[in-house]
Amino acid sequence: MTLVDLLRTAIWSFGSHPARSAALVLSLATAVAAVVFSTSILGGFSKEIRRLSFGDYARALIVRENQFVEDRFGGPQLNDIPRIKAELKTIESYAAWASGQALVRSAGKTDVIAVHGVIGDYQKELDTPLLEGRWLSLSETESLQRHCLLGADAAARLRYQDKQRILLDQDLNLGGGRCRIVGILGEPRSRPGQRFSQGIIAPFSAARLYLIKSTSNNNHHPREADWITFFMAPGTDMDDAKYQTDRLLRNARGVRLNKPSPYDYGDPNAPLLEQQRQQRMLTRLLYTLTGASLIGSMIAYGGIAFAAASARKREIALRLAIGASPKEIQNQFLVENLLIGSLGSVFGLSLGIVTGLIASHYWDWPYALSIPTAVTALCLGLALGLLLGTLVAREA
Repeated sequence: MTLVDLLRTAIWSFGSHPARSAALVLSLATAVAAVVFSTSILGGFSKEIRRLSFGDYARALIVRENQFVEDRFGGPQLNDIPRIKAELKTIESYAAWASGQALVRSAGKTDVIAVHGVIGDYQKELDTPLLEGRWLSLSETESLQRHCLLGADAAARLRYQDKQRILLDQDLNLGGGRCRIVGILGEPRSRPGQRFSQGIIAPFSAARLYLIKSTSNNNHHPREADWITFFMAPGTDMDDAKYQTDRLLRNARGVRLNKPSPYDYGDPNAPLLEQQRQQRMLTRLLYTLTGASLIGSMIAYGGIAFAAASARKREIALRLAIGASPKEIQNQFLVENLLIGSLGSVFGLSLGIVTGLIASHYWDWPYALSIPTAVTALCLGLALGLLLGTLVAREA
């Protein structure tokens, strides 16, 4: 028999027993749909956990003073930024921060508020929506303009103390210094962003010179930052980036490699290793559930396929009686199962995508389908059809 004859016979056999064919396609589609649905939800949850925990901090290089080493250098300098950018070619953006406190007067009460001066692309690190007003522009962060953004908790506290207060476009008195509130932030979308919720964000130099309260322990150089955040391109080797940055800053400060580094390259507010450990545990759990679902679906599909072959003994005997060879019958069963594998793969892929989108819409589950997942699911269905089709053909 030619390939066209085998395909015609397989299609005829497929359509002559619709219930049996539908059961085979559905059982295989269930296996493919389980893989597509689980891996898509897994990818969505992984991204959501990463975003909620650290936002873009998974690929952020933090440079801050090493508090456990006594030296004369202090924190990193703004002058270090162009050196590090020239050394590390995968830097996408940066933000330098000066952090401190100021006294704020509201409704006859004096309170303490956090002040964060920033220069550079600060919105990634804030990871916070803007509720009212506008953002500070890049040119503003590089200037001495006393404009500021007000965090959500700070705005709520000030409005609670003074219920008539509008805040936006008003001056905020900070113990002698003033800043004009140009924007009010919403609730942070990630854990690192929560540190800014109870304070204000102002231009770096203005905050350092005019807004942050000076103390005997806070005699910073005007260009000294408390920390500098470099956001790296995806796929960057973070360990190598830390090594290159440390080597560069050691050379600039004249600190040998056998001495403790004057700088630290992590953020104590963002334990990245713990987040990665939790994400790996969740990944293993969901892959285990996906594997169990896949194995169950394969067993169901194999059982139905072998049962269908056993039920066709009379058909096989009739084919042999009229002159068909055993090899032709094997080829017919193989083509039938390849046809079932193709239909089951396409239907299963569609079913997995649709159920994932439904779960995302009604249950607010994060959903992220990748092209490799779709291709793998299609190949899986075809492979199952080919493998079980070969076994069923031999049994027939």
